[in-house]
Amino acid sequence: MASFFLSPFVWTPVAAETDDSTPLNVAVREHNEKSNDLLTVDEVVRALSNWDPSEYTVSEESKPVLEEASKIFERVALARQLPPGSLFYRSINWTRSKDGLTEVKSTDLCLGIKSAPNRMDSVVIRTEPGESRPAPADGFQWKLAPSYPETSFVNNSHNFFVARNREQEVTTICCALSLNEFHSDARLVAFDGQGKRMAALGVGGEIFDGIRMEMFQFPDGTENVTLVGIEVPVAP
Repeated sequence: MASFFLSPFVWTPVAAETDDSTPLNVAVREHNEKSNDLLTVDEVVRALSNWDPSEYTVSEESKPVLEEASKIFERVALARQLPPGSLFYRSINWTRSKDGLTEVKSTDLCLGIKSAPNRMDSVVIRTEPGESRPAPADGFQWKLAPSYPETSFVNNSHNFFVARNREQEVTTICCALSLNEFHSDARLVAFDGQGKRMAALGVGGEIFDGIRMEMFQFPDGTENVTLVGIEVPVAP
């Protein structure tokens, strides 16, 4: 099913923008060459033609925007010409599962049609399913997505160092600076091999080479840590 976006953002193109109208078949061919894809013109035309503004619930003030977008998509589908500045792009989304325990990744292949200097109308041509990961707590989102705790790793200029015991089990994680640099309510969490969530316990900090290291440990008796992430509250 085609989706619709009005976006003020500059998307990373997967087919080059042009200064003149571009035949749709040329744009599709360029996209396939650069992205090693198998997109077809018919697939794009079908997404444009099947877009239905009645599927979207919007205010009365926004309905003319949807109607205009529908006309734009219809014109492009019929003429098979893309206006200058139009582009293909991919959008990655993470959707929480019904049980709330995992998030599933999906990648939308979209066509953005630049219909005005500050307007981009987009349709989703194809949605590609991807991997899953543990979900953050309700009301939170991942600032550092769960990953295997290497000996050291970096995120947003924060250095993390992992200590292990003789059995190579994670015992302590040290964070340069403080989690407060992410958010005042940021939390470091971990998961075991069965996906069980474990809250890391802050055990204070120490100064190493002039840098304060915030230290976290895990309760005794838990299974080995296999994933570590940092979650922060979702912005209201």
